[in-house]
Amino acid sequence: MTDREMEIAALAGHYSDADIGANLRISPRTVQNHISNGLRKTNTLTRQELFELVLQALGTQ
Repeated sequence: MTDREMEIAALAGHYSDADIGANLRISPRTVQNHISNGLRKTNTLTRQELFELVLQALGTQ
């Protein structure tokens, strides 16, 4: 995953696409694309699974 995908996935467990987009000054659709890419690259099925995997990888869980 790219750094940006990791950053967005780390927020995805707590915030909506619209909230993430507003905070990072990108469109909600761009957030959705980053989440979709992360799901595909990690073979996870839900954004919650992706969120937990990223937190584990970052060592913050």
